[in-house]
Amino acid sequence: MNMTAAKAPKLKIGITTRISDSPELRDCLAHDWSLFFENILPEADWMMLPNIGEKIADYADSWGLNAFIINGGNDLGEFEAREKTELRIIELSLARKLPLLGICRGFQLICQYFDGTLKRAAPAEHPVRTHKINCTDTPFMITAPLPTEVNSYHDWLVKSAGNLTSFARDSAGNIEGVYQQTDANILGLAWHPERWSPAADFDRELLRRFFLDTPTA
Repeated sequence: MNMTAAKAPKLKIGITTRISDSPELRDCLAHDWSLFFENILPEADWMMLPNIGEKIADYADSWGLNAFIINGGNDLGEFEAREKTELRIIELSLARKLPLLGICRGFQLICQYFDGTLKRAAPAEHPVRTHKINCTDTPFMITAPLPTEVNSYHDWLVKSAGNLTSFARDSAGNIEGVYQQTDANILGLAWHPERWSPAADFDRELLRRFFLDTPTA
């Protein structure tokens, strides 16, 4: 009898969208993301997710999605439809232990969900600049050199990570990266890996290990 190993299911990633309210409400995704998937995760199928609140769980199931990215853009609490959509995605990911990546705002929302604390940044502190970070841990067995500088577009600072493990901080001690591997498959980054081309070696290896080495349903 010819026995072969079961083939892993195709990685199908849903990525959330920011909301623009001019001239009408629109769900939007930066062009950077298509290049990100092409260059870092060419094996994966991916799709934009609409901000439809609780119905996003059924929508994700209908497309067979088994991993998620909560994207940046918009302040926390700015649009109720986005809050409900992304909180439902967090719940769905946790219930099924699916890979969940949070970028910038998504990182903030995940930290808030896990009882972390946030503080609004002063205008001169973080938005639209680069700054140095210190990595105190190497999640997912990364071998690439740890980053010493990252980009920054966020208006909120994460002061504590709650029930998540922090692995990167800025010079003021604010948390820049978190993960959880025990009870969930979570990674959160305050910076935008998709906005640097070519991608940093650390970001490339980190994200490939996170999505491709994590079992999917």
